[in-house]
Amino acid sequence: MERAQPSSLSTTRGLAKADMDRMLAWAKAEADKTAAAHEDGRAAASRVRDSARAYAMLCLVVVTACRVGGVIESRLSSLGWDTGHRVIDLPVKGPAGKTLRLAVPPYASAALDRYITLRGGDEGPLFRTDTGRPLDQPAIFRKIREIARKAGVPHWDAISPHSLRHAVATYLLSEGVELHVVQDLLGHADPRTTRRYDKEQSALNRSPAYKLGQAFAQGEAAHESDFRDDVEAVAK
Repeated sequence: MERAQPSSLSTTRGLAKADMDRMLAWAKAEADKTAAAHEDGRAAASRVRDSARAYAMLCLVVVTACRVGGVIESRLSSLGWDTGHRVIDLPVKGPAGKTLRLAVPPYASAALDRYITLRGGDEGPLFRTDTGRPLDQPAIFRKIREIARKAGVPHWDAISPHSLRHAVATYLLSEGVELHVVQDLLGHADPRTTRRYDKEQSALNRSPAYKLGQAFAQGEAAHESDFRDDVEAVAK
Protein backbone atom coordinates (compact mmCIF):
# COMPACT_ATOMS: atom_id res chain seq x y z
CA MET A 1 0.00 0.00 0.00
CA GLU A 2 1.33 3.42 -0.92
CA ARG A 3 1.86 5.88 1.86
CA ALA A 4 -0.19 9.06 1.77
CA GLN A 5 1.84 11.95 0.45
CA PRO A 6 2.02 15.18 2.42
CA SER A 7 -0.26 17.93 1.16
CA SER A 8 1.24 20.48 -1.19
CA LEU A 9 -0.96 23.09 0.45
CA SER A 10 0.09 25.23 3.39
CA THR A 11 -1.38 24.17 6.74
CA THR A 12 -1.21 27.72 8.12
CA ARG A 13 -4.60 29.16 9.11
CA GLY A 14 -5.18 31.90 6.58
CA LEU A 15 -6.64 35.37 6.88
CA ALA A 16 -8.73 37.31 4.40
CA LYS A 17 -7.62 40.80 3.45
CA ALA A 18 -10.68 42.10 5.30
CA ASP A 19 -9.35 40.43 8.47
CA MET A 20 -6.00 42.15 8.05
CA ASP A 21 -7.75 45.47 7.37
CA ARG A 22 -9.66 45.14 10.64
CA MET A 23 -6.51 44.26 12.56
CA LEU A 24 -4.68 47.29 11.15
CA ALA A 25 -7.61 49.59 11.86
CA TRP A 26 -7.90 48.36 15.46
CA ALA A 27 -4.15 48.68 16.09
CA LYS A 28 -4.11 52.22 14.63
CA ALA A 29 -7.11 53.25 16.73
CA GLU A 30 -5.51 51.76 19.85
CA ALA A 31 -2.30 53.70 19.23
CA ASP A 32 -4.26 56.92 18.69
CA LYS A 33 -6.44 56.42 21.78
CA THR A 34 -3.47 55.59 23.98
CA ALA A 35 -1.59 58.67 22.78
CA ALA A 36 -4.62 60.86 23.52
CA ALA A 37 -5.01 59.28 26.96
CA HIS A 38 -1.36 59.98 27.72
CA GLU A 39 -1.81 63.66 26.90
CA ASP A 40 -4.60 63.75 29.48
CA GLY A 41 -2.46 61.91 32.02
CA ARG A 42 -4.52 58.72 31.76
CA ALA A 43 -1.88 56.48 30.15
CA ALA A 44 1.78 55.87 30.89
CA ALA A 45 4.41 56.65 28.28
CA SER A 46 5.27 52.96 28.08
CA ARG A 47 1.72 52.16 26.94
CA VAL A 48 1.94 54.79 24.22
CA ARG A 49 5.21 53.29 23.02
CA ASP A 50 3.89 49.73 23.15
CA SER A 51 0.76 50.50 21.14
CA ALA A 52 2.76 52.45 18.55
CA ARG A 53 5.22 49.55 18.33
CA ALA A 54 2.42 47.03 17.78
CA TYR A 55 0.90 49.08 14.97
CA ALA A 56 4.27 49.71 13.32
CA MET A 57 5.17 46.03 13.51
CA LEU A 58 1.85 45.01 11.97
CA CYS A 59 2.24 47.54 9.16
CA LEU A 60 5.75 46.32 8.39
CA VAL A 61 4.66 42.68 8.28
CA VAL A 62 1.76 43.28 5.90
CA VAL A 63 3.77 45.35 3.40
CA THR A 64 6.85 43.11 3.41
CA ALA A 65 5.34 39.68 4.22
CA CYS A 66 8.39 39.11 6.40
CA ARG A 67 8.90 36.12 8.66
CA VAL A 68 8.69 36.59 12.38
CA GLY A 69 12.47 36.14 12.48
CA GLY A 70 12.82 39.27 10.39
CA VAL A 71 10.86 41.24 12.97
CA ILE A 72 12.98 39.89 15.82
CA GLU A 73 16.37 40.36 14.15
CA SER A 74 15.80 43.70 12.41
CA ARG A 75 17.68 46.64 13.82
CA LEU A 76 17.19 50.38 13.60
CA SER A 77 20.07 50.52 11.11
CA SER A 78 18.18 48.04 8.93
CA LEU A 79 16.09 50.98 7.74
CA GLY A 80 17.51 53.24 5.07
CA TRP A 81 17.11 54.73 1.62
CA ASP A 82 17.93 53.40 -1.84
CA THR A 83 17.38 55.38 -5.06
CA GLY A 84 14.64 57.41 -3.47
CA HIS A 85 12.91 54.46 -1.81
CA ARG A 86 12.59 53.91 1.92
CA VAL A 87 13.89 50.39 2.42
CA ILE A 88 14.58 47.83 5.10
CA ASP A 89 17.15 45.05 5.00
CA LEU A 90 15.50 42.09 6.66
CA PRO A 91 17.34 38.93 7.72
CA VAL A 92 16.27 35.88 5.73
CA LYS A 93 16.87 32.16 5.83
CA GLY A 94 20.28 31.09 4.60
CA PRO A 95 23.86 32.01 5.45
CA ALA A 96 24.37 34.15 8.52
CA GLY A 97 24.14 37.82 7.69
CA LYS A 98 22.05 37.31 4.54
CA THR A 99 19.39 39.98 4.13
CA LEU A 100 16.65 40.87 1.68
CA ARG A 101 16.14 44.55 0.78
CA LEU A 102 12.48 45.45 0.61
CA ALA A 103 10.66 48.69 -0.08
CA VAL A 104 8.77 50.32 2.78
CA PRO A 105 5.87 52.37 1.38
CA PRO A 106 4.83 55.67 2.98
CA TYR A 107 1.92 53.96 4.74
CA ALA A 108 4.25 51.77 6.78
CA SER A 109 6.98 54.43 7.00
CA ALA A 110 4.63 56.77 8.83
CA ALA A 111 3.82 54.09 11.42
CA LEU A 112 7.50 53.23 11.84
CA ASP A 113 8.54 56.87 12.22
CA ARG A 114 5.86 57.41 14.83
CA TYR A 115 7.15 54.46 16.81
CA ILE A 116 10.83 55.38 16.38
CA THR A 117 10.15 58.86 17.74
CA LEU A 118 8.90 57.20 20.93
CA ARG A 119 11.51 54.45 20.87
CA GLY A 120 14.47 56.76 20.48
CA GLY A 121 17.03 56.91 17.70
CA ASP A 122 19.82 54.88 19.30
CA GLU A 123 21.02 51.73 17.54
CA GLY A 124 19.70 48.37 18.62
CA PRO A 125 16.77 46.09 17.89
CA LEU A 126 14.13 47.91 15.87
CA PHE A 127 11.29 46.37 17.86
CA ARG A 128 12.51 46.20 21.43
CA THR A 129 11.22 45.94 24.95
CA ASP A 130 11.54 48.62 27.60
CA THR A 131 14.78 46.94 28.69
CA GLY A 132 16.26 47.18 25.20
CA ARG A 133 15.97 43.51 24.30
CA PRO A 134 14.39 42.44 21.00
CA LEU A 135 10.83 41.21 21.12
CA ASP A 136 10.81 37.43 21.20
CA GLN A 137 8.62 35.10 19.19
CA PRO A 138 6.12 34.27 21.98
CA ALA A 139 5.56 37.99 22.63
CA ILE A 140 4.91 38.66 18.95
CA PHE A 141 2.64 35.63 18.75
CA ARG A 142 0.59 36.87 21.71
CA LYS A 143 0.36 40.39 20.32
CA ILE A 144 -0.84 39.24 16.90
CA ARG A 145 -3.56 37.11 18.51
CA GLU A 146 -4.55 39.91 20.86
CA ILE A 147 -4.98 42.32 17.97
CA ALA A 148 -6.92 39.74 15.96
CA ARG A 149 -9.22 39.00 18.92
CA LYS A 150 -9.93 42.63 19.67
CA ALA A 151 -10.44 43.37 15.98
CA GLY A 152 -13.13 40.70 15.84
CA VAL A 153 -11.33 38.16 13.65
CA PRO A 154 -13.45 34.99 14.10
CA HIS A 155 -10.60 32.46 14.33
CA TRP A 156 -8.18 34.66 16.24
CA ASP A 157 -7.11 31.80 18.49
CA ALA A 158 -5.88 29.74 15.52
CA ILE A 159 -3.70 32.29 13.75
CA SER A 160 0.01 32.92 14.08
CA PRO A 161 2.45 35.55 12.83
CA HIS A 162 2.95 33.36 9.76
CA SER A 163 -0.77 33.70 9.02
CA LEU A 164 -0.08 37.31 8.01
CA ARG A 165 2.74 36.33 5.65
CA HIS A 166 0.53 33.60 4.23
CA ALA A 167 -2.41 35.98 3.79
CA VAL A 168 -0.34 38.65 2.04
CA ALA A 169 1.06 36.14 -0.44
CA THR A 170 -2.38 34.69 -1.14
CA TYR A 171 -3.87 38.16 -1.60
CA LEU A 172 -1.17 39.26 -4.05
CA LEU A 173 -1.53 36.10 -6.13
CA SER A 174 -5.31 36.45 -6.18
CA GLU A 175 -4.87 40.02 -7.42
CA GLY A 176 -2.85 38.80 -10.37
CA VAL A 177 0.63 39.78 -9.20
CA GLU A 178 3.10 37.62 -11.09
CA LEU A 179 4.41 34.58 -9.26
CA HIS A 180 8.07 35.57 -9.55
CA VAL A 181 7.34 39.00 -8.02
CA VAL A 182 5.66 37.41 -5.00
CA GLN A 183 8.49 34.89 -4.82
CA ASP A 184 11.03 37.72 -4.59
CA LEU A 185 9.01 39.46 -1.89
CA LEU A 186 8.83 36.30 0.19
CA GLY A 187 12.47 35.43 -0.40
CA HIS A 188 11.67 31.93 -1.65
CA ALA A 189 14.49 30.16 -3.48
CA ASP A 190 12.04 27.78 -5.17
CA PRO A 191 8.92 29.08 -6.96
CA ARG A 192 7.11 25.89 -5.99
CA THR A 193 7.12 27.09 -2.41
CA THR A 194 5.38 30.30 -3.45
CA ARG A 195 2.99 28.36 -5.64
CA ARG A 196 1.58 26.61 -2.55
CA TYR A 197 -0.20 29.82 -1.56
CA ASP A 198 -1.80 30.10 -4.99
CA LYS A 199 -2.87 26.46 -4.92
CA GLU A 200 -4.58 26.87 -1.57
CA GLN A 201 -6.55 29.91 -2.69
CA SER A 202 -7.57 28.22 -5.92
CA ALA A 203 -8.57 25.03 -4.10
CA LEU A 204 -10.88 26.96 -1.78
CA ASN A 205 -12.34 29.02 -4.62
CA ARG A 206 -13.15 25.86 -6.59
CA SER A 207 -14.48 23.91 -3.61
CA PRO A 208 -17.64 21.94 -4.50
CA ALA A 209 -18.94 22.77 -1.03
CA TYR A 210 -20.29 26.07 -2.39
CA LYS A 211 -22.26 24.29 -5.14
CA LEU A 212 -23.57 21.75 -2.63
CA GLY A 213 -24.55 24.46 -0.18
CA GLN A 214 -26.45 26.34 -2.89
CA ALA A 215 -28.22 23.17 -4.07
CA PHE A 216 -29.28 22.13 -0.57
CA ALA A 217 -30.39 25.66 0.34
CA GLN A 218 -32.64 25.70 -2.72
CA GLY A 219 -33.91 22.19 -2.00
CA GLU A 220 -34.66 23.03 1.60
CA ALA A 221 -36.54 26.18 0.58
CA ALA A 222 -38.63 24.15 -1.88
CA HIS A 223 -39.91 21.91 0.92
CA GLU A 224 -40.14 24.51 3.67
CA SER A 225 -43.89 24.88 3.26
CA ASP A 226 -44.36 21.12 3.80
CA PHE A 227 -43.46 21.49 7.45
CA ARG A 228 -44.52 25.06 8.18
CA ASP A 229 -47.73 23.98 9.90
CA ASP A 230 -45.77 21.75 12.30
CA VAL A 231 -43.45 24.61 13.23
CA GLU A 232 -46.34 27.03 13.70
CA ALA A 233 -48.14 24.50 15.90
CA VAL A 234 -45.16 24.19 18.20
CA ALA A 235 -44.81 27.94 18.34
CA LYS A 236 -48.37 28.27 19.56
